[in-house]
Amino acid sequence: KEFYDGAFRLAINTQTAVLPMVFPDTVHRWHYSTVLGLKPGRNRVVYLEPVPTSGMTMEDLPTLKATVHRQMEEALLKHSN
Repeated sequence: KEFYDGAFRLAINTQTAVLPMVFPDTVHRWHYSTVLGLKPGRNRVVYLEPVPTSGMTMEDLPTLKATVHRQMEEALLKHSN
């Protein structure tokens, strides 16, 4: 799914690095269709390398979003069971 701009705009405006993280087991623990669909079990968090935003402007927003999306997608594929 495509990302919203808000967090990336904030990161660029404050020149703060984005710290992507993924939860690869969530798909097995919590079904998106219901809040009552929780299941017990291991749920890992994987912290990815920070993506620096120093020197970026709003013109760099699409590139920043694409970079973070690609990193997260690769991490999910790597860590999925």
